[in-house]
Order: sequence, then C-alpha cells, then structure tokens
Amino acid sequence: MCGITGKMYFAPFRQVDERLLQEMTDTLMHRGPDESGYFADGSLGLGVRRLSIIDLQTGHQPVFNEDESKVIVFNGEIYNFQAITSDLSARGHRFRTAGDTEAILHAYEEYGPDCVHHLNGMFAFAIYDRKRRSLFLARDRLGIKPLYYYRAADQFAFASEIKAIIADPDIPRQVDETALDLYLKFLYVPAPWSMFKGIRKLPPGHYAIVSADDFILRQYWDIPCEPDNTHTEHELIPRFQELFEDAVRIRMISDVPLGAFLSGGIDSSSIVAAMCKTSSQPVKTFSIGFQEGGYHDESSYAQRVAEHFHTEHTTLYVDADMLDLLPEYVHHFDEPFGDYAAFPTYVLSRLAQKQVKVILTGDGSDELFAGYERYASEQLAMYYALLPAWMRNRAIAPLLRALQHTVPQDRRLAHFVRDAIKKTDLLNLNADDRYITSFHKFPDALRMALYIRRPQLDAHPMHHYWHRIHGNDILAHQLYLDQKTSLPDDMLTKVDRVTMAASLEARVPFLDHRLVELAARISSSMKLRPWHLKRFVKRAMRDELPRSVVRRRKHGFSAPMDRWLRYDLKTLLCDTLSPEALRRHYLFHADTVHTLIRTHLEGRANYGVQLFMLMVFQMWYERYISDFKSERQKIYEESFGNRHL
Repeated sequence: MCGITGKMYFAPFRQVDERLLQEMTDTLMHRGPDESGYFADGSLGLGVRRLSIIDLQTGHQPVFNEDESKVIVFNGEIYNFQAITSDLSARGHRFRTAGDTEAILHAYEEYGPDCVHHLNGMFAFAIYDRKRRSLFLARDRLGIKPLYYYRAADQFAFASEIKAIIADPDIPRQVDETALDLYLKFLYVPAPWSMFKGIRKLPPGHYAIVSADDFILRQYWDIPCEPDNTHTEHELIPRFQELFEDAVRIRMISDVPLGAFLSGGIDSSSIVAAMCKTSSQPVKTFSIGFQEGGYHDESSYAQRVAEHFHTEHTTLYVDADMLDLLPEYVHHFDEPFGDYAAFPTYVLSRLAQKQVKVILTGDGSDELFAGYERYASEQLAMYYALLPAWMRNRAIAPLLRALQHTVPQDRRLAHFVRDAIKKTDLLNLNADDRYITSFHKFPDALRMALYIRRPQLDAHPMHHYWHRIHGNDILAHQLYLDQKTSLPDDMLTKVDRVTMAASLEARVPFLDHRLVELAARISSSMKLRPWHLKRFVKRAMRDELPRSVVRRRKHGFSAPMDRWLRYDLKTLLCDTLSPEALRRHYLFHADTVHTLIRTHLEGRANYGVQLFMLMVFQMWYERYISDFKSERQKIYEESFGNRHL
C-alpha cells in the first residue's frame, strides 16, 4: 500500500523541480512510512511513499520494465499477481521482484490499457512511457483506492490525495461552487468533482491516457445493470459462499500481521468467520464502543462474536474528547467530509495499527445486498402512496408533525419520525427524484437561504445513473446508484482516509469484483423483503454464524454527534461558525447559520448533521484557502459591506 504522485509538463523543455517532487511526495508519508522513491526524467516526475505489505525485500518503487522504457508507481494490492506473473513469465517477460507492482507493469506491456481487465484487487497506478511521452493512469473497478488529478493547458499533476497536488504552488486553490453545493446535499463531494476548482477525481472503473496532445478518459468496467431472474436461490447461495470465502482468503495474503474490524453485525462477523477457516492462528479483531453507552455502542455484540470465534479481541471506548482530532480529520480528508462515523473509525485504526498492518472490513455489503433501511422504507413508501391523499395529508402527516415536537431529539424514535415526515413530503415526486432528494442533508430551501449568492452549478449524473437501469425494479435502481456514488465517494473514501492516516491498509472482501458481478445478477426479491434487509446474505451465512447475529437488526455505525454539539462541543461550534469566521469566505449568511445553531442548542430540532458539515467546511477553508482572497469576497466588500452577512 502506498501514496503516489507525479507531475508532467507538456513542453519538453520545462523541467520538473526534484525538490518540489519530494515535497509533494512527503505530504503522503502517512500512506507509506516505510520508504520513499522518486523518478525524474526532464519534464516528468513521479514519487511514491511505500507501506510495505508484500515483498518486503524487493518491492521498492518506482519499478521499471526490462529496458527501462516504462516506469510505474502503484498504490493498492493485486491479489492475483502470482498468476499474472506466472503467465507473463511463460510469455517471455523477465521479473526482477516478487511483488504485484511489477506484474501490473508487464501486464501493461503485454496488453496495453486492457491490462486492467486482468487485475483482481484495489489499485490506483500511473505508468509513464518514456518513448511516447505519455502517462497511463487507472483506478480500480469500485473506487477502493483514490486518484486525483489536475489538468491545465501546460501541465498535468496527479496524486493519491489532494494535499500532494496543492503542495505545488503553481496550482490554484479555489472553491468549486458545484462541489460545495453537492457537499451540502450529500455529505461528501461526489466524483468527478473535488472541493478544489480544477482538481478532479478519476472515476472508479476508468483509466486516462495523458500526453501533450491529448487527454483520453475511458470507462473500462461497469456494474452489470440488470438482475438475472433465471437462477434460483438454491443455485446462487453455493456460488456466493465459494466466491466469498475465496475473496477473504486471497485478502489474507500478507507478509505482515493482519486482523479485522468487528462490529458484531452480519458483514464483519461473516468476514471473521471466513478468516477463522483460513487462519492457523487466532484472528485479531478490533471494535469500538462509546463511554456513554446507548444506541451507538455496539461493543457488546462484537464481544459475543469474538467469543464465539475465539478471536484475540480488543475494544476501545471513546467519548467526545476524540473530537480533539478534528484538525487532523480535516487534514487527512483534504476536502470537507461530513460523515462523522469517520471519527471513531480513525481512533480504532490508530489502535489496530499498534498490532497489525492490514485490516479486513465489511464495507460494501450493504450497497450490494440491500442492507440499509432506506431500501425497505422505499418499498413501504410505495404502499403508503396507495392510501387516499386526504388520509395522508389531513390525518397521518399532521400526526407525525405533532409527534415530532413531543419526542426527545436524541431518541431513535425521533429519527424515525423525521424520516417518515421527509418521505411523506416526497411522495408526489417520481421514484428517482424521491430517492435522490431523500439524501439531501440541506433541503433546497434551506440551502438557498444559506447562500449569499446562488452559485452557478454544473449538472451531476445522479439521474443518469438511475436511468441506466431499465424497468420497474426500484431496488435495482437504488443499488446501482449507490454503488456508483455513495459507496466510492463516502464509504470507501472514509475507510481509505482513516486507515491510511494511521498507516494501516484496509481490504474489503465484499468488493471483490467477482462478488459484485454476482450480486448484481441476484434478483431483488432474494435480497429484500419488507423489513427483511440483506436477506440473501443472511440465508447464505446462517450456518456459519450465531443465530443472534443473523437475526440482529441493522445498526448503522455512527456517533452521538448531535448530543456532543449541544454540550461538549458547544464552544467549538459557536467559535468555528461565528460571524467573523464566516466573513472570511462570503459564502454563507451568518443569520441563517446562527438560526440553525440556536434551534439545535435549544433542542427544538436536530441539526447535528448540518452543523457538523458547516463546521468541517469552515475548518477546511481556513486550513487550505484562508490565504486566498476570492474575487467574490472583494466584490461583496466593495458593494455591500457587512450588511448581507
């Protein structure tokens, strides 16, 4: 596992500054604390920081082919590299190392851009062809590993994280208005945008070819769009079990200690069960709990699973003090990221890293096999829509709104009531609008009230993804959309940043592309029944897991942020979002922000998610762009003074 970066000038006479290349690479030291490597060839420079996992002795990077006409830097793991190496050796390729990086390079020599189809793993890599003076960049099918790039008329830069790109003073730091609006809607910035104007994410399942004359961006893989209803559950379950156990087995290949995150839910418990079948030693497992206990604390469930499988289990209990890590959080994500479940995962990663260098996680299963309550609630919404409008609008909706004001905001029932109200308000929309709008953390009216000036926005392909699926299978639409958006840009971004911040490699067996392709073909009726989430996985794993795990209700991993903001973080909240702080960017109305703060602190509504998102944005802005005085700020200072703030 590594962090990679590079810069290319299109004019051959411009030389890459090797000191700058080293500075860019050193920003990624947390991703690769074991060693660094550089390659400079006139107008092209590559850098890499390495976390040694496989081939500890000869796996140094960059790696060259036989005649050194091509060179690669690579972040990730290729689990079938031994088979690739064997095949290519038989075709005449000569290998100098025993690792997976060189296997990719020779596969590129043999197959060109089609080399990506031969790789099973998580990856982001760059290959420079010295003869053609071109770069080939590729990212894995599901977006497990990140890759950002900046392209201008005279230059190109890329990196595993944005911080390496903006270490170059030639690259401007400006807020992308479309990215900001998407962040306020969805909690994260979806691909291809980043919060920095001009810096983009290479989308999952894509590669790019970069030269002075051209920039080619091409999709090489996509999730199968249509479920196949011709196979029975009796046929599919053995195939799933076989693929799942193999996906776990190959992700246990490591020259360093490894373990697993364990929540006690079906996904992480299934992975631990499969690991125990393969491992000759007790599996190391790690879980997190909260000092105050309550709904968010799953540690007792994890402990029971650990005892069942006789793992070496460690539990870490945290409280609001971990929010002292907020500046580190902003630093490691490089752009605003509002999913505060990242905090406990980051703390847990730092704990696990003291014992292991590789961790297996259960991420991806919910998006493949319908594990979120929103899938079931959409089914119920369709039935609810069949009720007469007068009953919905004159009886049920007023009752829910009255109930909202009587239930304490920190209770789970309050969340259910808010969600039900939101669903009833969206029933008049089409299915795609209803589902996509349900994700909006800031509703349209509140978002527009927040902006000082409504931004000019580019279109986002959310609806395009929805309509890639034909027919009336709503769940198939939902799963495909989530796998293209929230999975790579929220869930996998979170896992990558918090584990790599602790120099810990995370592997995700459920996102083996063979399993993903199988899951896409399983009919929706096998995955979901009313209030029976992830039905297929539960039936497939019922003989491997304790009955309590299989029957346990879905429990999302989160933290009591709404309560922390009212008490432990109240001072930080008010200071970070003070009118003086908001004037630094002239983006948000201070009156609107402080109405949200006051309403939340008084307990009249729960704006914990929204306030945390605004806090993170403000801290990001001050860290990364505070020295940049935007044209917008100059205009508003000259035209309006402070009266609009």
